[in-house]
Amino acid sequence: MVGALKLVQCTLFKTKQKTKHLGSLKLGYGNFNQFLATGHFNAPLVEDKLFFRAAAIYNKRDGFIENISGGDLNGKETLAFRTSFKYLLNNDTTLDFIANWQQDTPPGTSFKSGTFAPVGGDTNPNTFADLERGEELGLDRTVWGATAILKHSFNDIWDLTSTTAYREFDSNEAFDADGTVAPALFFSEISKGKQFSQEFRFNFDTDDKFRGFFGANFFYEDGSQNVPWEYDERSVAMLLLNSDFLVSNGVAILAPSLPNDPNVFGALAGAPLNSFNKETYTNFGENYSGDLFVDASYDVSEKLSVTMGLRATLEEINAGFQVIDSENPSVLGYLSGNFPNVLFASTNQEKIEANESFLSAVGRFAVNYDINDNITLFGTTSRGRRPNVIRVTATETTVLSDEIVWSYEVGGKSLFFNNSLQFDANAYVYDYSNFQTTITKFENGILTSVPEDSGNASSFGFELAMQYAFSKTSSFFANYGYIDASFDDKDSNGNDQILAGNTFRLTPKNSFSAGFNFNVDVNENLGYFFRPTYTYKSKVFFEETNLPNISQDAYGILNFKTGLVINKDYELTFFMNNALDKEYIIDAGNTGGAFGIPTFIAGAPRFFGVQLKASF
Repeated sequence: MVGALKLVQCTLFKTKQKTKHLGSLKLGYGNFNQFLATGHFNAPLVEDKLFFRAAAIYNKRDGFIENISGGDLNGKETLAFRTSFKYLLNNDTTLDFIANWQQDTPPGTSFKSGTFAPVGGDTNPNTFADLERGEELGLDRTVWGATAILKHSFNDIWDLTSTTAYREFDSNEAFDADGTVAPALFFSEISKGKQFSQEFRFNFDTDDKFRGFFGANFFYEDGSQNVPWEYDERSVAMLLLNSDFLVSNGVAILAPSLPNDPNVFGALAGAPLNSFNKETYTNFGENYSGDLFVDASYDVSEKLSVTMGLRATLEEINAGFQVIDSENPSVLGYLSGNFPNVLFASTNQEKIEANESFLSAVGRFAVNYDINDNITLFGTTSRGRRPNVIRVTATETTVLSDEIVWSYEVGGKSLFFNNSLQFDANAYVYDYSNFQTTITKFENGILTSVPEDSGNASSFGFELAMQYAFSKTSSFFANYGYIDASFDDKDSNGNDQILAGNTFRLTPKNSFSAGFNFNVDVNENLGYFFRPTYTYKSKVFFEETNLPNISQDAYGILNFKTGLVINKDYELTFFMNNALDKEYIIDAGNTGGAFGIPTFIAGAPRFFGVQLKASF
């Protein structure tokens, strides 16, 4: 799946509000040949009835990791559009229609080997790489969707919101999973899917003590993930038999045949190996779900209010798995036990299917208490859920229990000194059962990357945040977070857990950020701003196995923006991200890690550039 479109936020016009033509355009250029163009435009099409808004963005940057086999890595290229209409049917009814389209075509990702250095280079993830296929690496992804929101007010207490949405995506990503020039682990991931949802929500507010909402939701999705593996058997033989010699001095080592040793390989001794082969697996999913939900708040007194919410869900999950065998049966399959394939156990070209239905419920209870006009305390208890997973492979079908998390949170929010100082604090505990993790591994000759039930886990943490406005236009902010999230020693049956004591992936124990938003008027036509921020994360692991080399030590990043505002309509900005050019990684392990040759993805280096924005 892909995230929501990163466009200029679409703000629809307020009911009955008369608007004028309004828009903006921003152009920017930065290092690594970054080019940015973004803008939006608003217009009333029919006075007091129909309003229109359009927004678009194009953002391109060359990759910051050179690939000596061709092209570059870790770049970006995104083109996206959004249009929206608001139609005022009458005084009580409005209809919003929003359409999105986005295409991402960045170069490949630098899954760089931490074991084998490229010719003339090293294994530092932040220096140049040598990944096979060169410019063939990369992503081509298109996402589009449409949403219609109908709102109708029955009276001063009741209103109805109907939300209808449809979304499609089509993605093809090619990547080199061994992170070297060796033609061993070249994969593609071809994903397609469509989604539809419909929700009806009735909202009520007595304008006294009681308010809330209830309704129903339907969701449907149908998708597939096709993973072709293209390989040179001569290179894969080196990976399976002696991975220490996959690459030597930056050059791929190829074995023309299996070693001529009948005592080890029997009748296969000396068998020739092909220079090209291909095998493919595909995951399928077609899911339906329906929800009934209710949420209500009641003011017990002027200071105390309570909220309760419940959601019941019925799901039908349909899963499928299919392997398309090697184009040419590979003798390496006899070594892995997957003949005629090497890595993917055969389904005899058949699609294996399974389906299950599940009924579940989640809910929350919350309390708010106003000590005075400046201080509010709150507490919540809730039960959350991640759906069951039907795990289908060539050899077995299993159903993972749904992941359940009970969360407990208390905190407070405050404002002091005529609202100049805001201070917030909260603490929380999460208690997980059937915690779901996905780990790529190569066991018994089979490569898998499927969800697993890793047992019970828990986390404790707290967050502190403050913001101080030291003038009408300038402020300082700081945030700190602590979290201790790990797997429990015992599972629900009292058995020792394999991952006991291990920290969750991508979960720093300590993190903080701080920054200024400094603005000053030089004169009535010219303003100056300076906005530095600093963020820090302590050590993180990239897998629940917590291997010490599959981690990133603590680091901090300094960013800033500075510039001029001219006549309040024009803005000239100079920006610099990662100003200290800190080297770090954002991922490690990956598919290569399953074969004992982990790969690493570099974080962004120093980026800088200028931007000019005009409002009209």
